[in-house]
Amino acid sequence: MTDWKRKLAAYLHDPPEKAYDYSPEHGKRAERYAQRVGINLAEWKEKVSDHTAAAADRFIFPSTKRREGEVWKDTEVQGLGGGPQFIHPLAGGKVETDFPTEDEALGFCGDGFPDFAGIDDPQLRFWLIWRLWRHYTVEQPKAKKFALALASLPADTRIPDGTIWHHDAIVSALEAARNAEGRFAPAFLLFQIGPVQEFIAQARSTRDAW
Repeated sequence: MTDWKRKLAAYLHDPPEKAYDYSPEHGKRAERYAQRVGINLAEWKEKVSDHTAAAADRFIFPSTKRREGEVWKDTEVQGLGGGPQFIHPLAGGKVETDFPTEDEALGFCGDGFPDFAGIDDPQLRFWLIWRLWRHYTVEQPKAKKFALALASLPADTRIPDGTIWHHDAIVSALEAARNAEGRFAPAFLLFQIGPVQEFIAQARSTRDAW
């Protein structure tokens, strides 16, 4: 049976606006979001789903620490405060994207968070938040001009080619792959519906093709 509370905790482990502030503060914001739907993130301590999703999303840097004398210190990851630059992969030119300020992003994401206090079913709460949070965030009247940026908030500013929304969804999907003993045991199903091309080629009328 799927543990929907655990899946919801995995989805909420990183707030959408994390890229503005990689300090421990982003974890506190994630906890506040989770509390709004009765989820205690402190109980979700399994990080294998998070690490696996990150490895699938983007290139993993060898180390996030630098050596100063005999001491290793964490390398500071630059947030969105300076304004990221996106390069079109084909045209090579800069893609102009107007990002909101950190305070604006916090407000948009917080106001866009679906509140379903009267819904006790954790499965329904998961589906509604997974499906509607980003939609509600970008559809706010004041957020319209930032809609593209809000929908594309990166999971990692060093390689901003994957959104935080996508990362959280992958973490949640992988979280469901932990078995009853808590061990990580993912399985991927590849299937094909077909052949179709031969059938279409032999169609003698629009009705046949349909």
